[in-house]
Amino acid sequence: MLRFLLAVIVLCPVSVCAQPAGAPAYFREACRLIERNYYKAPGEAFLRIRGTSIDTLLETDPPSAAYPAIHAALAALHDKHCRLLLPAAPNPVTDSVAFRWPFASFKSATGVNVLELYSFSSAAREVRRKVADSLYALVRQLAREGKLIIDLRNMEGGSNAPFLCALAPLTGESKLFTYVNRQKDKTGYVFDRGRLIRTQGRARIAELSLSDYDSQILPVKIAVITGPYTASAGEIIALIFRGLPFARSFGEPTYGVPTGVAVFPLSDAASLALAVSVPVDRDGDRHVGPIPPDVATAADKAMEMAEAWIIH
Repeated sequence: MLRFLLAVIVLCPVSVCAQPAGAPAYFREACRLIERNYYKAPGEAFLRIRGTSIDTLLETDPPSAAYPAIHAALAALHDKHCRLLLPAAPNPVTDSVAFRWPFASFKSATGVNVLELYSFSSAAREVRRKVADSLYALVRQLAREGKLIIDLRNMEGGSNAPFLCALAPLTGESKLFTYVNRQKDKTGYVFDRGRLIRTQGRARIAELSLSDYDSQILPVKIAVITGPYTASAGEIIALIFRGLPFARSFGEPTYGVPTGVAVFPLSDAASLALAVSVPVDRDGDRHVGPIPPDVATAADKAMEMAEAWIIH
């Protein structure tokens, strides 16, 4: 799961640290980044580790000697979206992987269209546009029947922009969700005439756009299925349907990492991935942990319950 959870970080702001230093200075810089940028004030466990670990590090130690202390400080946050990414670790974005379409469709036992979404990550805009265009074409076709089940149980994270761009027309609304950081700064995501737009104050930045947008998608009754492997980008996708009168979610709570992540490079080519913002849905509810479905069901009953609701 970690591969896809961290893949989303390429879309987030980046900060650069100072020149290499000894282990104590390196550890202090990592702690400062956490204290300044984590979406909430770190608790007593973090402060205790910060205070005790510095005394175990020597000025003559290389930065890598501080890795165990940084791991411990991050663990004290009890946040699965926060990681120390070591210099030798595989890059989840640039590593070459075989392309596969991150979606599929089929008919349920009662004849309802089901759209399954899978984890996907790419830093290439043209690849993300290709996925968005293809998924949107499929969504338009499936929506003609007026009922759709969206299964997110294998959506573990990655790039959310192609999915948001293709699925936003189903919501019938322009506002999708908003990230809010510790300083109360807001980054909104809206859909406007085929374009996924990120808003920051007065600025409007186009994230992705559809090549062939049709505004005439008919109203669709939507059931969303989630589970413990619905994570990160998968959780954001679930949130854009939350609170809509024609949508309901079924299954189990999500993995619990819907927060926005940013990467902060350290002086030796390692970096910190930190949860820096909290998503707020269209009803104003903040989400920082597992997102419960509207209707809680066992995993083997989720599809059955979703079908029962959507056909009545």
